[in-house]
Amino acid sequence: MRAPTDKGRQSDLVILLFLFALFLMLPPFVTWWATAGLGWYVPYLIWGLVILLAAWLQMRGAKHDV
Repeated sequence: MRAPTDKGRQSDLVILLFLFALFLMLPPFVTWWATAGLGWYVPYLIWGLVILLAAWLQMRGAKHDV
């Protein structure tokens, strides 16, 4: 079996990030945020974190493409 390439690993990380974001936005978690007394900004913080992670993965992949 061949070892995964950097492109393959990059794709895997992006898919994992997408699934993590999808998992966080499932209705049980949204209900938990609404009833836990957390601030109104918590969903924005989570999405901001997801966006920052995606940008970091993109920049990291661009360095390996050179």
